[in-house]
Amino acid sequence: AILAPSSSIVPLITQTMAEHRMYLPLAAIIVGTMLAAHRLLGARLPFAVAGLALAFGTTTAARNHQMQDELTIWADTIAKRPRNVRAHGNYSLLLSELGRPAEAIPWFRRALALDPKSASTETNLGAAYFDIGNYAQAETHLRSAIMLDPKLPDAHANLGATLFETGRAEVALASNQAALALAPNHLPAHRQAGRALFALGRFAEAAAHYGEVLRQQPDSTTAHYDLGLTLARSGDLARARPHFNAALRLKPDPAGFLAYARFLASSGLKAEAITAIESALRLRPDFPEALAERARLQASLDSPAAPKPR
Repeated sequence: AILAPSSSIVPLITQTMAEHRMYLPLAAIIVGTMLAAHRLLGARLPFAVAGLALAFGTTTAARNHQMQDELTIWADTIAKRPRNVRAHGNYSLLLSELGRPAEAIPWFRRALALDPKSASTETNLGAAYFDIGNYAQAETHLRSAIMLDPKLPDAHANLGATLFETGRAEVALASNQAALALAPNHLPAHRQAGRALFALGRFAEAAAHYGEVLRQQPDSTTAHYDLGLTLARSGDLARARPHFNAALRLKPDPAGFLAYARFLASSGLKAEAITAIESALRLRPDFPEALAERARLQASLDSPAAPKPR
């Protein structure tokens, strides 16, 4: 009776077998069982059930230990239900999220063997191959995912990232545009579309995508730097400068200061470029590229201007 509402008119679709659904029903059963046992055994009941209580308590403690770690729960589920697709998929996905994609791949493949029509498993397997740098396998599985379900934005975005890494910026852009057509706020697709457009020299369009990334992640160092870099390449240094400054304020980085200095120098602002390099050297005094760039810029400032031809 207690389970009836959540099994009929108010179904818990995503928790059809969740353990906590049994707490209240079991309470009723345990009370009924203990009342019957008390009627049968009377004062001898505590001695009769002491061993049973100890066994159940030990089992509960062991289960609570398993529930302290999500990876352990899914591993335990696989051990008890080796053909459970969801358990294999979630276990492998968690390994990927923990930065262990090479370990995740065999488990994804097992999940795929149990359910060959799973587009989400194909997507996640492709992403794991991408993370270990196996772009050929990544592309194969991501294309399979799209064939199974063309409306998966993650599959399109991950394929776009894979194609970009293999030097195909134009088709990478098309994949990310497909992802954005399905999910206009898809953050990785905006970021990848920006990268592809930047590589293609379409800086104004790239800036629009990086601007959307920054709108969703206003404190992202990478988003500020990407937008600043794109605006600088398009010649709009006035708008680029605040983004470089914001990126370096959020995360002071010697390489970032050096990159900023080079863009300042390319715009003729050599004195400001040297100031940026000095910031890099305060963070890393032995930075050879920064030392060389400072010397080059200082020499160009100190050398007399060449006479103009008549």
